[in-house]
Amino acid sequence: MAKFEFSKKTINLEICNKTYTIEDDKKLDKILFNFGVRVQEKAANIDENSNDYSYYEKINKDLCDEFYGLLDSILGENTSKDIFKGRMYNAEDCLSLSNYIREELETQRDKRINKYSTTRIQRDQIKQNFKKRR
Repeated sequence: MAKFEFSKKTINLEICNKTYTIEDDKKLDKILFNFGVRVQEKAANIDENSNDYSYYEKINKDLCDEFYGLLDSILGENTSKDIFKGRMYNAEDCLSLSNYIREELETQRDKRINKYSTTRIQRDQIKQNFKKRR
């Protein structure tokens, strides 16, 4: 008798020559959503007219700390220290890695969903019809 089990939905991320595998589930969605809310709140409070460099440094550090927290929560404790070891706080690096993670999530989710697309059903039907003709 055939046995059915739900497959685990995982995402593989290649970051700094290391592969991280994360569960793609509601918990991940909630972590990402909450991160987005916190960053939007911080961005809304930025004083764009400030000419104080120390203010800029604080914003940069705050953004990076939020992102490091995100990495640690989805990839494992102290992962951010490993990834950014020897690097200075740099919001652009954080945004670049954030964008990579988002793109990988979308790409790997799309691949899973496309297994169940209508064109797949049509392809399967064509294969079955071809086998019947043999």
